[in-house]
Amino acid sequence: MIKHKFNLVLFLIYSIFFCLNSLYAAVYNLPSHLTNIPIYTSFEANDFITGISSGFYTEEGSAQYEFDLKINYALSNRLLLGANMINSEDIILHVHYQFFSLSESPFKVTGGMTDIPINGNNKLSSFDDYTVSEKNSLSPYISASYLTSIISYHIGYGGSRFRYTNKDKAHLKNTAGLFFGVEIPISSARISIEYDGKDFNLGASLPLTKRTQFYGALTEFFRYENDGSDNVNPQYNNQPLRWFSFGVSHRFNFSKPDSEEPANPQSYLLKDDDVRKIAKELNRNYEEELDQWRQERASYQAEINRLKQAVKEDIRYIDKQDFETKEAFRQQYLSTNQEQSEKVLSYYYESFEYYAQKQYYKAIQSLQKAIALNPYLPQLYSRMGSIYFDLNLSDMALLQWEKALELDPKNSSLQEKVNALKAI
Repeated sequence: MIKHKFNLVLFLIYSIFFCLNSLYAAVYNLPSHLTNIPIYTSFEANDFITGISSGFYTEEGSAQYEFDLKINYALSNRLLLGANMINSEDIILHVHYQFFSLSESPFKVTGGMTDIPINGNNKLSSFDDYTVSEKNSLSPYISASYLTSIISYHIGYGGSRFRYTNKDKAHLKNTAGLFFGVEIPISSARISIEYDGKDFNLGASLPLTKRTQFYGALTEFFRYENDGSDNVNPQYNNQPLRWFSFGVSHRFNFSKPDSEEPANPQSYLLKDDDVRKIAKELNRNYEEELDQWRQERASYQAEINRLKQAVKEDIRYIDKQDFETKEAFRQQYLSTNQEQSEKVLSYYYESFEYYAQKQYYKAIQSLQKAIALNPYLPQLYSRMGSIYFDLNLSDMALLQWEKALELDPKNSSLQEKVNALKAI
């Protein structure tokens, strides 16, 4: 409530200050602006934006100045309406709409209509004592912005407000209606340079508070003539040349009252009991996770040890390169008794049971026991290779299948597996 009263008082001060002056400025009067061109600016529904601006110029050898009051109102977060008085008789309106302004996109598109006269005068001047010969009201525009953290770009096209009136004195003679500008953030300020369709302007904006913004600009560059007319601007019917302008705007929103109450530090303090409870809970959670990690580590270590033993046993039987030695082993195991053969078969089927229970390393151990009793059965190596393949141990699988193929060279299905694995 106090904040709203302050906003109303500030608005009344603007109004009184405006009424005490008989001259009016032309910069910073658009609803959303860089210096003198329309750009994208974020706002919220029910935002009121009040502002005052001033332009300095030289007349008859002495410095003069002018002032302007504006007020804008946001009907939504896309539509902004504005009004300002450009002289003691003329009030103009503005409509600004943001067609494309997604928060996640750096690309924005805005448009609208500026300089809409209330009294029907279509030849507008910001000075009481200077007249304009050409029609310059009702200026539609469209503007595109590309915003980055380093530099922001703006470009657009508009009606008579953004078009030169004297082509011979125009800076860019073949671009009637084109305007553009860039902004560069420096600390909390933003530096800009623009071409408003008539003149080049160098400006800056600086936040004074969360809701109050200050603007300053060197305007209407490069208007210096050798005939002594360097204090007037031919693009504005030789009206006085403004060489410096500044403005202040203030934003407030009736639908979102501020609640800037002082914070109570005591509400953020923790009592000793609270600290001990938090520490105890954190310690309990830590111990539970540590125990779980220890169990998982022991499980992984047991798996690694079983795998090492499996590899060791595999090497024991597959690294025998001497054919005569292998043949002697073969003859020895071919003469084993019935009891030993039954044990081999028992271990072989046991490996299937472990595999079905996803106890893959126990399945490998059962096959190793069977191989220890009879290392010349190709089925044992073929089965072990399949288990290694399911465990993504391709090298071990290939070794087992090659051993099985050595014992059963006519097995075409096994040969295809070996060839396919080698090709990977």
